[in-house]
Amino acid sequence: MKNSENYTIRLAKPDDMPSLLDIEQACWPKALQVSEKDILNRLTTYPDGQCVMIHNDQCIGVMYSIRIHNKKIIYGHHVKNIVDCHEPDGGIVLFIFS
Repeated sequence: MKNSENYTIRLAKPDDMPSLLDIEQACWPKALQVSEKDILNRLTTYPDGQCVMIHNDQCIGVMYSIRIHNKKIIYGHHVKNIVDCHEPDGGIVLFIFS
């Protein structure tokens, strides 16, 4: 088991993009992968809701999120444009983990 002291969770930032793209490609089928532009849109639309896990100075995981008022708002949206549903004062938090 790895020592938890080697792990850090912090807010994601644009400088993490190379790692975020690597994680995207490693974790999602091609049809569900998003582009650099889509990831940057997540980071700028709701910066406080996008976190990365760091291990030994390397980004090894990511958690994206948006806030919504009603889960029905996401129906019909693809993961690529789900951030368009973000409502800053929404009471429901929707997570996407990689």
